[in-house]
Amino acid sequence: MDARKADHSHGRRSRAEPGMATRRGIGMVPDRPTVVPSLTSILKRQLDCAIEMLGKAIELCPDDAWADEAGHAPAWEQIYHALFWFNAWLRDWSKPIEKPEFHIKEALSIKRRSGSLIDRRQMLGYLAKVRADYETFMAGIGDGSLLAEQAAFDRTWTVADRILGQVRHIQHHVGYLNAILSTTRGVRVHWIGYGER
Repeated sequence: MDARKADHSHGRRSRAEPGMATRRGIGMVPDRPTVVPSLTSILKRQLDCAIEMLGKAIELCPDDAWADEAGHAPAWEQIYHALFWFNAWLRDWSKPIEKPEFHIKEALSIKRRSGSLIDRRQMLGYLAKVRADYETFMAGIGDGSLLAEQAAFDRTWTVADRILGQVRHIQHHVGYLNAILSTTRGVRVHWIGYGER
């Protein structure tokens, strides 16, 4: 197709630019200039999707599956482990981490003691707290600080390492929950992607 052909929907001509994407596909000049997002905002929108999927897992997990540990770690423990470490990594490291009053140490390494349990109401409240801390943390991050390094957990990490690591960690546990819930209860968390809600 001739790239110079008139665009009849707009009554004017346009010239193709290799690799340029617009709402009508590859190869056409955009109708108006677009704002290039910052790298920090790109990373955050991927984190937002990951934590939203974990929130869906809390909401969708059937009551009889919440504490079920038949051959696997229970759903609540997987979720608490993921949320606690999300909060531990994406916060101001100059301050001590705040543990919820219902904190269960064994859940951090997914080694639960019999009889311990965090219920769904508590978990939803903790999710809200973790999200608020995360929003505060990300609001103070700019592209210029993504490569800034801090020491924790016996290593030195860049802020970018911390963010990307949590995208992977959250999705790992959502995938685990999906594998268990879909095969035992016919329930699964559907994919949530940027701009796909």
